[in-house]
Amino acid sequence: MKIRYVIALTLSLLVAGCDNAPKFDGSSQESLRYSGEKVVESLSDAKKEELKSAILDTLSYYDTQAIINNDGSYSSDKMRLVILNGKTAEQIISEADSYREKKEQLLKKHQLN
Repeated sequence: MKIRYVIALTLSLLVAGCDNAPKFDGSSQESLRYSGEKVVESLSDAKKEELKSAILDTLSYYDTQAIINNDGSYSSDKMRLVILNGKTAEQIISEADSYREKKEQLLKKHQLN
């Protein structure tokens, strides 16, 4: 029984250690800027464009939400650190589609599209 736990723990640690992709650090604006440079320099030109589009679309959703709700706490300036913190470029790119859909639904709901 203990052997199973040891094997499971070892495999978990190995899998966790395999993720060497650079991540955004949203602890401050400065650290986000620095970590963003590290994330971007590891990408191909096509991935850089894809990441840029994904970030802009994600932040656009929060700006739209801030305008509709008349609540500045949702603005992209305030949410940027939280949204990007701890994520890789691939995670941001894959999450962008859901933010695009959410924005579209939000605009349809409030007839601003």
